[in-house]
Amino acid sequence: MVDTNTFTSEMTGSYAFAQNGTTEIPNKHLGRMMRCILNTTDLVPEYWSYALLHAFYIKNRLSHSHIKKTHFEVLTGTKPNISNLCTFGSRVYAKKAGHRKAKLDHNMLNGIFVGYMATTKNIYFIDDQLSNVKLGTHALFDEAHFTVDYYIAPMATRTLQRLAMPILTQSLRMEYFYPTLH
Repeated sequence: MVDTNTFTSEMTGSYAFAQNGTTEIPNKHLGRMMRCILNTTDLVPEYWSYALLHAFYIKNRLSHSHIKKTHFEVLTGTKPNISNLCTFGSRVYAKKAGHRKAKLDHNMLNGIFVGYMATTKNIYFIDDQLSNVKLGTHALFDEAHFTVDYYIAPMATRTLQRLAMPILTQSLRMEYFYPTLH
């Protein structure tokens, strides 16, 4: 491909991002987004790939300054639906796969949200008990309860935690889980 399209391959110095010019700018922005996502949630670097995918998910739904559309809109022809966008690192309560043995058995897994699959109907989350990444289809999100302790969290996270607590206690009542019971 290099020969047929008359590209020339040149070596650059290591950590010399200025030598690569415009090709490195998206990588720089995505790297910053990924670091911010991981540092805000206080997750270990082991989950960098999930943070990068989440950064791409967000970036593809942001409007581009030159074309006045999102990358998602250019690719699919439809505007993205961001009403279900969830905070990376928020608490998640996902329904266990399979059937329960008895009606009143515990059927929820607690974890930390780490991203979407190809559609927003399926999510990845870190299971609290086993510390491995699992797939969930039916989940509730607690975006006010981040994985970062309140006293070491950034100021913006603290403010969100303080503001969202009254809203959260109203939205996660038992009627949400069992709408027929009153």
